[in-house]
Amino acid sequence: MKKRTMAGNAALLAIFSVLAKAISGCYRVPLTGILGAEGMGMYQLVFSIYALILAFTTGGIPVAVSRLTSERAALEKDSRPVLKSALVCVSVLSVSLSLIIAFARRYVAVLQGNPEIADAYLLTVPSIVFTGALSMYRGWFQGNNDVVPSAVSGLVEQVAKLAAGITLAYLLAPRGAIYAVYGALTGLAVSEAAALLYMLISYFVRGRKNIPVSLDEERFSENCKSMLKTSSVFAFAGFIVPFSQFTDGILIVNLLKVVGSSASSATAAYGIFSGTVMSVINMPVVLTLSLAAALVPVISASRIRRQTGEIISKSNTSIKIAFATGLPAAALVFVFAEPVVTLLYPRLSAMETAAAIRLMKICSFSIPLCAAREIFSTILMTLDKTGRVIANNVFAVVLKTAVSVFLIIRTGIEGAAYGAIVFGATGFILNATSYVSLVGKNLKLIKNVSTTAVGSAIMAGVATLMTTIIPNTFAALAAGALTSVTVYFIVLSATRVFDDGELSGIPLSRCFDRFSKKLRFWER
Repeated sequence: MKKRTMAGNAALLAIFSVLAKAISGCYRVPLTGILGAEGMGMYQLVFSIYALILAFTTGGIPVAVSRLTSERAALEKDSRPVLKSALVCVSVLSVSLSLIIAFARRYVAVLQGNPEIADAYLLTVPSIVFTGALSMYRGWFQGNNDVVPSAVSGLVEQVAKLAAGITLAYLLAPRGAIYAVYGALTGLAVSEAAALLYMLISYFVRGRKNIPVSLDEERFSENCKSMLKTSSVFAFAGFIVPFSQFTDGILIVNLLKVVGSSASSATAAYGIFSGTVMSVINMPVVLTLSLAAALVPVISASRIRRQTGEIISKSNTSIKIAFATGLPAAALVFVFAEPVVTLLYPRLSAMETAAAIRLMKICSFSIPLCAAREIFSTILMTLDKTGRVIANNVFAVVLKTAVSVFLIIRTGIEGAAYGAIVFGATGFILNATSYVSLVGKNLKLIKNVSTTAVGSAIMAGVATLMTTIIPNTFAALAAGALTSVTVYFIVLSATRVFDDGELSGIPLSRCFDRFSKKLRFWER
């Protein structure tokens, strides 16, 4: 397998993740038009349960697979027993949880405030099984420092979902919104099956090459025990955020009904928040998740070799990248919320569009906070400090829930957006504090992050200026985004946020380094 640097792996994952997210955005736009706000709310209610189950089946085991595989690779041992054990564990868990949701679906639907969606849960069962196996292969490949199969499989998954999901939803839409939801969920199962098929082909074509075979035979039961021991804490840590999203669906719909909204309008409001707004907000965070996936095997291998300096260096680079992408993304989303919503979701009513714009402006502040929270969580978990992450995130969820309940009753759906900011800020502060207590304060890192924040503020000012001098909304979006990103790029280059060669492996990093040297003429 071809070896890449951490930054190179992160860049490759990020590029494919951006492509996958772009396709996902293309999927969400017509899907919102087909389902409508209420249908989108139904879809998101079912999807929150699906994500919750995946947190059990794939929340910790893929990270454990990646970590154990990278550790074995560092010791030149065969890593295939890790994959086999993981596949057995996740298959048993996936089937068990699928049976539970199949029998409990009507109770769950009533709990969420919309009994009509009960049978839709049955359509998530194949997806649960396929996604579980798919995640194991992704973790194994990433542990072997080969991110190509993971990156491409994500793209295959989104293309198949776009083709199958939209087609089936469109064909079933004349029978009612719930049938369109059935079609979209069936398309989800088709997409997971397609991605798993690609991953199986990749494993037999390239995955088994250059894998060292250890001379000592290990028992299958011992591998399973090691897998479960390593993954259990990761699974619990990964379960917290999906559980929070699941409770969001229950709280938002039912609280809005309490303050006077009908079940239909409450579901529609939840659909706008979770299905339209958060899908845009989560796009930049995907870049951070790609970086986190590339970070796990690097830190795990350095930990086995006791390379403390390498761990701190790679961690600091990942933190800077998280802020360098999250902060400007938040600035752009805040300034251009109106044209983004209008462009992506033209079939929303005027009232729904206005609500989506307000929610997007509020939620934009959570982008850098959630990105940083993810990175610090990954670093701490990889360094065997998962207990701290669990405690920090549980506190953040409890505080977020309390704030959301208080504000939803008083301000409506906007209270959920403020709750998202509280969750991101609390998780980031607590995880960052835990990281600093572990490795110490780094003044240079603080200075670089502060410089990034200043550059993002300048970028927001330039973007706002472009919206005032260009009357056409979409022309202002295009010109403002291009101009502000260029200004931000110049600021990063001039202030030397990243050292020469620090971004090695990322496309155009050499051009960035050369441009930075030429721009900083005072250093010559």
